[in-house]
Amino acid sequence: MRRALTVLLFFSPSALLHAGSFTVSTNVGGPIPAVGTGGVGAVWPTQLPADPAISQITLPHEVASVTNISITGLAHPSAGELHAALRDPNGIYYNLFVRSGFDGLDNWNQGNFFGPVCGIVTQNNNPFPGGPNNNIGGAIYTQDFGNTGTPPAPWPNGNAGIVNTPLNQIWGPAGTWSLVLWDWESGNVGSFTGWSMSGVRPSIETICLGDGTGLPCPCGNSGAPGHGCNNSSNTGGAILTGSGTFTPDTIVLTSTGERPTSLTIFVQGGQGVPTPFGDGVGCLAGLLKRLYVKSAVGGVATAPEPGDLSISARSAALGYTIPHGEFLVYQAYYRDVSATFCPGATFNVSSGLRITWP
Repeated sequence: MRRALTVLLFFSPSALLHAGSFTVSTNVGGPIPAVGTGGVGAVWPTQLPADPAISQITLPHEVASVTNISITGLAHPSAGELHAALRDPNGIYYNLFVRSGFDGLDNWNQGNFFGPVCGIVTQNNNPFPGGPNNNIGGAIYTQDFGNTGTPPAPWPNGNAGIVNTPLNQIWGPAGTWSLVLWDWESGNVGSFTGWSMSGVRPSIETICLGDGTGLPCPCGNSGAPGHGCNNSSNTGGAILTGSGTFTPDTIVLTSTGERPTSLTIFVQGGQGVPTPFGDGVGCLAGLLKRLYVKSAVGGVATAPEPGDLSISARSAALGYTIPHGEFLVYQAYYRDVSATFCPGATFNVSSGLRITWP
């Protein structure tokens, strides 16, 4: 299910590269476990230890995917006792790392956690350390679901409400996200000083302009700032904007600045290199789906309209279900049949939108 987010109509071109990324952090840490020395009530792997250390971050926006979780000042004299998870605002727990070197019985990594930052990503060339006596220093490690022991003792997916989901497939709503750290054995106490979360937020961004700031328009027919290439009605070109929510999907595309009654096709695709296309500039490549065909009224075309499928539902009906974290590009192609304006083509193109879906 997609979750609600009211989206910005469009971003300035200077914001394009980083408009969908975020990093938030907190300096709130504490002892691990929060009380005592760990292991209270723990039954592997069905009953979690009591008194986990918990630190929270509040996000004002949805999350389309997570790219990195970094724990600062993480210290513990017995690394294989610790188990870390990310909890989303809906209460779903996602494993980050599970008991370094643990074999499911009585053996685990007796080395230390130390170092300024312990980062976790979906996959890199630095596996999470295991072994009987390996210190875990400050570095960025591959997310681990409990596969570092001999033999491995992987966490049963879904046990105790904790799932083994790759970071880049984690998505969720605005609200409070929490780092949760359990200590499975008694006798030792650790600590941390804070943590950070990096990821991609759902977004709508303006791209593929015909205003002279990028690829020149085919006939030198540059449009107004932020618009597509100019047309025979001299409107300054069409600009495509988007508004609505991601969940439920109520996003509406509006192409403004077309010719008064132009036939308009709203198209979805992957992002391609800007290319002359008709009287304008196109930026679509691959995954092309012709979503809606509309007629402009007073130079404005809108889709979907009441009674139409939503964008995500229409895409699925055409054979492409939009995955979480996917970014897709949208443009409106519209008729411009003037024989004297930019000869050789009978249509023009709006500016583009790049939507990062949750």
